[in-house]
Amino acid sequence: MSKSLPLLTLIALGLAVPALAQDGRGVDMLFGRIDADGNGEVSMEELGAARATQFQRLDADADGTVTLAEMTEARERLARLVRAAGDPAERFARQDQDGNGALTEAEFTALPPAILLIDVDGNGAISRDEFDRARDAISQ
Repeated sequence: MSKSLPLLTLIALGLAVPALAQDGRGVDMLFGRIDADGNGEVSMEELGAARATQFQRLDADADGTVTLAEMTEARERLARLVRAAGDPAERFARQDQDGNGALTEAEFTALPPAILLIDVDGNGAISRDEFDRARDAISQ
């Protein structure tokens, strides 16, 4: 028998980073990732699988344990990603092409030039290898 967990429980269990918890859409995205079967509920099995995935990501040396150093490094990588994203006000100003203080769908969905640099082979798509290389470059 599968039990469901309320969304607040998921956040309290530490599955969401603070940035996601502050943005309802981020929480929806996180919930969707954990809700593997897409039924709108997170079962104990799905929660366990999400925690196992989180553990594997934290266990940098794949020795079956997570040390304080690994947890600290993971947190520092996240902080570097947040810093790399830049100041939200500056990002907003760059996206707000007409300067009216609001983003149209076209302004919001336009790809920033930095994203286009990830497409190393220029084929108009970002492969998993290109994505991983960009992620690794940011996390160093």
